[in-house]
Parts: sequence; C-alpha cells; structure tokens
Amino acid sequence: MSSHIPVPKRRNGKPQSCEPCRKSKVRCDHTTPVCTRCIAHGVERNCIYHPAPLTKPRSKPVSIPRQIQRGPPIFPPSPVPDQNGPGQPPRPPTWSLLSMQTPRGIEAEFLGPTSFSAVIDDNRDVVDRHTSQFPKISQEVDNCRSEITEERIVAGMGVLQLLMEVPNMGDIIHQYHNISYTYMVPAPFTEACVASMQETFHGPAAKLKKKQLRKHVLDIFENTHKPLKLFPSIIAKDYHTLFTGPNLRWEIVGFVLCMLGVSLRYDVRTGSEAHTAALPMQRSKSIMYRILEAVAYCTTVCQACNSVSHQALWLLYGDTCLKKLVFGDMSYQFWQCLGDLSSMYYALGLHHDHVKRRHCVPYYQYELCRKYASQIFSIDKTFSTLLGRPPRISGRYCRNIMAADVDDSVLFLENGELEEALRNFDENGWNTDGNFRNSTWRRMMLIVCQFREEVLEVCLGAPPDDIRRQVQDLLTRHEMVWNQIPSHLKYDEITGSEHVLPPQKYVMMTAYMDQNYSRFLLHRKLVKTTECSRESLYKISRSLLATVLQLIALSDQTSDMHRDISWFVSSMLSSKISFSNAKSHIYSLLRTTRRQHPSS
Repeated sequence: MSSHIPVPKRRNGKPQSCEPCRKSKVRCDHTTPVCTRCIAHGVERNCIYHPAPLTKPRSKPVSIPRQIQRGPPIFPPSPVPDQNGPGQPPRPPTWSLLSMQTPRGIEAEFLGPTSFSAVIDDNRDVVDRHTSQFPKISQEVDNCRSEITEERIVAGMGVLQLLMEVPNMGDIIHQYHNISYTYMVPAPFTEACVASMQETFHGPAAKLKKKQLRKHVLDIFENTHKPLKLFPSIIAKDYHTLFTGPNLRWEIVGFVLCMLGVSLRYDVRTGSEAHTAALPMQRSKSIMYRILEAVAYCTTVCQACNSVSHQALWLLYGDTCLKKLVFGDMSYQFWQCLGDLSSMYYALGLHHDHVKRRHCVPYYQYELCRKYASQIFSIDKTFSTLLGRPPRISGRYCRNIMAADVDDSVLFLENGELEEALRNFDENGWNTDGNFRNSTWRRMMLIVCQFREEVLEVCLGAPPDDIRRQVQDLLTRHEMVWNQIPSHLKYDEITGSEHVLPPQKYVMMTAYMDQNYSRFLLHRKLVKTTECSRESLYKISRSLLATVLQLIALSDQTSDMHRDISWFVSSMLSSKISFSNAKSHIYSLLRTTRRQHPSS
C-alpha cells in the first residue's frame, strides 16, 4: 500500500516509525497511510505517524500530603506484607495514582448552554451525519490494577484497620442522627452504608488477615476508578448497593469516617454512654486526628480518579463539616473545603434544577439533589457572612427549589403510597401534621439564605444610590416570606417555645437568629451610611442577644453549642452600638436568664 503522504522525519533525518512499531521496538516499513506490519496484525486503526512521539515520563508516585501535623501518625509503622516468600526479592511497586487518570465520559459532569457540548447538541443532526462517515474508535481503558505502589496499598489497609477499631460506629452515627437536624445525606442512606461496611469489617466473617485486607484495598481502588451513574434506575432501598459491599468505594469509606468523626466531636449530653463505650476518652483525640488523615487519603485518591458523583459530594461535605468542628469556622482548612464543595456543586449541575428530570428518574433521586443543593447553598451564604467574603455560589445562576417537607422514610415509598404521602402539604409546601423535620429546617434556611445573598450584596458591594429604598424593600419582602412559614415551625421569642424538645428547639432558634441577623446587618448598614435612628438596631440587637443567651442555657440540656453561637455575640459587641450599652444589655439579660434557668 503506497501513498504520496510524506512520513515525518526524526532528528537524524531517518523516517519516523508508526506508533505500534515504535512501541514494540520492531522495524517499520514506513508505508502510508498504514504500514504492512499493522495490516498483518489487524491494528490499522492504531497505525499513525506521530510528529512528536513522547515516551512515558519518569515521575515519582503521587504522595498524599500530610495535612495533620498534630497527634500521632494516622497509621502506625508496620512492615510491608511479603507476598513473595522468604528469600525472594521484593515485589516491584505497583499502582500509581497518576496512571489512574484515564479519560471519563463528559456526560458525568454538568455542561451549561455556553459550553462546546451545547453547540454540538444544537446541531446534533449535522454532527451525526458527518461523524457517521468515520470509523468508530473504541477507547481502551487500562486495567487500574496495573501500577500502584505498595506504600499506597499499606496506607489504604491502615484506613480500613481504623474502621475495624470502632465496632460501634453504627450506634454512634445513629445517635447523632437522633439529635441532629442539620445533616445533608438522609439518615437511612448513611446508615445503610454503615451497616454494609460493618458487615464487611465487623461481621462473622470479618476476621481479615493481611492478604484479605490487601485484596479489599485493591478492590476498593478498582471500584473507585469506575464511573458512577448520576441517576441510576434502582429503587431507594437498594441504592447503597451501588457503592457498598462488593462495590465499596473510597468515597463511601471517607464519608463514613467523616460522619464518625462528626458524631464523636458532637458533645452529646443525653445520658447515653454509647460514645464512651465505643471509644475511651483517652483515645478519642488521637483517633480524631487519625480520622482526619484517613479522610485526607480518601479525598486525594478520589481526586486522582477524577471522581465526579453524588457520593464524591458526600465525601466533600463530610470533610467540610469535620474540618469546621476540628479547626473552627475561621480556619483556612475549612474555607478551602468550602471551595471544593462549591466546585462539585456546579460540576454536578445542582444549581440547574431540571423540571423534566422528575419524569425520568426515581423520585428519591430527584429529591436528594434538591436536598444537596439547598444545604450547600445555605452553608455558602452562612459562612460567607461570618467571614465577610463574597459567596462562592451566586444565586443569580441557581434555580433553588425547596425539597418536600417530608420524613426521610417517604423517599423509600413508591406508587400509591408515595402519592398519598405527598398530599399532606399546605399551599406553600409546608407539612400539615405539625412535625419539625430535617427537611423543615432545610427549607427555612434556604429562605433565609436566599435573602442573605441580597443582604451581602448591600453590605459587601458598592453602596447603592438609594440605600434606604433598597433596604426597606428587602426587609418588606423578607418579612412577608418569613410570615408564610407556619407559626408552629418557628421559634417564639415571647414564650420560648417551651413545648418543643431541646434538639428541635435548637435548630428552630438558629433559624430564627439567622433571619434576625439579616435584619440586623441591613439596619447596621443604614446606621453606618445614613443618619437614620438607631432604635431599630437596638431592638434587633436585644432580640438576638436574648436568643443567644437562651441558647446557651439550652446547651446544658443537649450538647455544647458555645462554639456555634460565639460569633453572634462577637457580632453584637463589634457593631456600631456603643460597648457600654451592649454590655448593660448583656448583664440585664444574663440576670433574667439565670433567674429562669438556674443551672446555666
């Protein structure tokens, strides 16, 4: 087969070999467009003459940075398991995270109407007509078990050993779910993942030897390398089987570790001894830092695998919550995690709620996406306010639709039972049974944070021309929407919502303070930029301080919440209200609170 197509020349002037011949290190006859040897071996599609052939670069395996410098090492030093027998040379390193970065389908990530994908979709008939003329080329994916370092395998074994050290992690996480309303992933899905992992690592057949543990690590690496469908056709009760059991992935291992760390860090005061029974007090601190490093290992592996999925979002969200509790709201570690979480939010298209999606995916998956979107949007606004920084997620590009105000168990219903459960709403979408749920709190926070973004524009952006009119418009609209929430779901400052249980009262009070704080910021901005009266600012400040002190009293009944509300107090003291005036308010409110709650 001959042709007039010239063959590229090498530096020494000799003709360049085709890629298959060059890689096989055999003589090429330089025939174009396909050489004789490639025709004989049936690999014509691979026969190309690369103008600048590249050899594989020599690079060191990717190492996971040690993010935690305090506490003992995550995994105690242990010898590498000898797989070759005594007297044999050590096995050469296998696995490299770099080799795992194989191309993935772009359908896994959200691409908006300005992307190249949208241009192709708009002209799909033309594109298909022309591409059909070319032969189809199948992408060959290398086996992901080909190259991984033994050091990385041993580190993965250490992560699994850490899970095996906490046999009661299911009870610990379940207790956290019982007293918390602020978790993002519904409790039944999280606890299904935990139960599956406990069966694997703590069940009757869970006495794993080093060889078995090593095989588990390799299997988890291989599973993590496989892409996950964003909207699989599977019922809710079996959803966890896609990424647990024999399909276990590092995203889930890291997420469960995050939930374990958050549950341990949450200072529960309900009289239960589940925490201390599972982990002695002297070990809790060291295990916390080992959990942090194990989660860092999982996130690094998932990033190297280019994991873009809802389960990767679970891991990033859990890591964000854990960093907040350990390092604090003001830490850069926490702020950096928020950035990664926002990037995944956009990559999954959570800002772009497709109404048509509801008719082609299971109901629970549709609702899960709305829960994720509301939670992350609210977190972004809350901590942007705390740090005085512009939010990473702009509401201008988000179509936030509130999730249904139902129990998590409703997500597992189907057909007629599901339709019946979705009828118990008022005209504004709130439940009519009077119960306060995780979804109730999430809906309230979404309302508050949608207005909070407008408040941040006023407070952090350029001063508007008519600030009085803009602030008054914001206050009017905010009050109108807040009043649409049923009164039994809101905290009552006058009565103190005495009939409400402490865990529920806590989240009701935080939502109430958040909406009140938006009003405080607007009035404070007016006082600073105009000559208006400070009376409204004084009134809102007194209300906030009173609620904060009630929350401190409530802390003795549920959990240690001082770290969560300290910034409210500091905001009051750093406002334009004179310090002496604020101090007198604090003293008077403290006296009132102590009379009502002597134990505080």
